[in-house]
Amino acid sequence: MPPPVSRWKPRGVYIGEFKCTGYNNVPEQCDSSPDITASGRRITMGYSIALDPVYWMQAVREGWKFYIEGIGVVRADDTGSKILGKFRCDVAVATRKQARAITGKRKVWLLEKTQSIRHPK
Repeated sequence: MPPPVSRWKPRGVYIGEFKCTGYNNVPEQCDSSPDITASGRRITMGYSIALDPVYWMQAVREGWKFYIEGIGVVRADDTGSKILGKFRCDVAVATRKQARAITGKRKVWLLEKTQSIRHPK
């Protein structure tokens, strides 16, 4: 089952088109603690994203929220050694099929910090 797609439109700042890929919390794709992200938060499939810490470490530490077109609202929870570049993200997904389904360029908005956000259930 692919990640939930939100048709909700954000009130945020458009930051560009990102190359998005998917990753699983399996040892070959994560470090020694695959259920815990770089932020210390538990990974949430379809909601946690990994970003390049060179550009986005503050976002990861503070759990900034983003809207990714075709995916929905996500939170910056993680970093990755293969996530290189300002316009690159990796979305946590449960299966390789889901990872393939979300791979590609997608428009991304940084959501306003005052905006009330709930993860779709």
